[in-house]
Amino acid sequence: MKRNYKRDIIKTASLSRLLVILLQYVFNHMIPDHNAGVFLYPKENGTELSMDKAVNHIFGGFLRWDAHYFMHIAKYGYTYENTVAFFPLFPLLGNLLAKCLFFLEFLSTDSLLLLSFIILNYFVFIYSALMLFNLTNKFFSETFSYYSVILFCWNPASIFFTAPYTECIFSFLTFKSMLNCILLYEKYHKFRVKIRYIDIFYLFPIALSTLTRSNGLVNVGFFLYVIACIFLKNFLNIKGNFFLSIIKKISLILAFTIITFFGLIFCLFLFDLFQIYCYKLFCQNFSIYLPLEVEMYAKQNSFVLLGTFSKHNQSWCNSKLPLSYSYVQKHYWNVGFLNYYEFKQIPNFLLAAPILMIFIINCKKYMLINCPKNIIQIFNFDIHQPRSNMIFETPQIFVFVLHGLILSIFCIFFIHIQVSTRLLCSASPLLYWFSVHYLMDGEKFCDINNIKRFSVKKKIILLYYFSYYVVGIALFCNFLPWT
Repeated sequence: MKRNYKRDIIKTASLSRLLVILLQYVFNHMIPDHNAGVFLYPKENGTELSMDKAVNHIFGGFLRWDAHYFMHIAKYGYTYENTVAFFPLFPLLGNLLAKCLFFLEFLSTDSLLLLSFIILNYFVFIYSALMLFNLTNKFFSETFSYYSVILFCWNPASIFFTAPYTECIFSFLTFKSMLNCILLYEKYHKFRVKIRYIDIFYLFPIALSTLTRSNGLVNVGFFLYVIACIFLKNFLNIKGNFFLSIIKKISLILAFTIITFFGLIFCLFLFDLFQIYCYKLFCQNFSIYLPLEVEMYAKQNSFVLLGTFSKHNQSWCNSKLPLSYSYVQKHYWNVGFLNYYEFKQIPNFLLAAPILMIFIINCKKYMLINCPKNIIQIFNFDIHQPRSNMIFETPQIFVFVLHGLILSIFCIFFIHIQVSTRLLCSASPLLYWFSVHYLMDGEKFCDINNIKRFSVKKKIILLYYFSYYVVGIALFCNFLPWT
């Protein structure tokens, strides 16, 4: 009888999320909170009702670090300039779900929003796990795909996939974007297949990912890659006499130029729309009523309020291409090339070291084994049957390895290094693919009951997943460094 992998995935994904919630509760009450001195979204003064106290008692450990920004945006909108670094799709969905829970009149807006974010991430995580299975199964066996998802369910950044953070929805949109690009290739790589314009909606997850996080822009690369693969496949199949083939090739080049142009517009439209929205909020003067607690918090922390451009005259507003994100990241968090290279940040570099080493070492190994001899080998998405479990002998995943390598290098040189773990866990399937490669023996996954016979490499990988899963929850929910 064939195993129902998807049913088992749903069970495991649900169990792993419930355990995160339980451990968050235990650690939040066992360990005293650290005073991190970070942004805490303002709340209106008033007596907290008993049910609100219950929600905060049970789920309060999730409301830490950047979760406060998403709560603020969902409740008040983009009132402070520093909030525009956090993109709108996730807080918008949380806000909509909270509105759907209007019948819970005994809960305040704050409690409803917190519950909404946790519920949203709980169900989206299950879909992310299923999406990763479908994506992985395009290249590898069902067994390999299943255990890749099992590792995803217990991944080192697990706390961020349940707390009010974008990791969960971003992973879903990224895996869906990757899968859709493969489906586009399968549909259009055959010569003279009629193009259906409705298929542009295959790119919708890419567009939504650019509205979720800034590195969603990197997902546009998968669209460009698959377009190049389809173009080369069709271009090289053009046959006929010299003049007729020249005409066909010119027509094909024009057609793909137009497709690429409109595809890019579709992918980037929502991102551009958000940038225009930010410009109108913070690069113009206008009057607006804000809750008293929001205005008071701005004064206490010298925040830039919307509609006060003449008072602050921010430099990004006067740029030829006024992008708020890069300015806010540099101005408020000193994000930039090598800006994080300080002695005091050594613990954070050590925190990010395991995942960066996994990516860099294995991507390098893959590139050396699958070094392309020509451009045709680079842009080749043909998937052979039967699928194997040999990740280093699967040239079709070249684009995923290149994507993971670029993200890793970017993490090392440009961002707050400790963010690397959650960024790479949500933006690439490679961690799970590489890990399963080392944990599997043929078609068999490692037997936990026989752990004494495990190789050192297997033990290190399992220890990495387990320790980061547990310790990450303990530190995060008490405002200790884990971001």
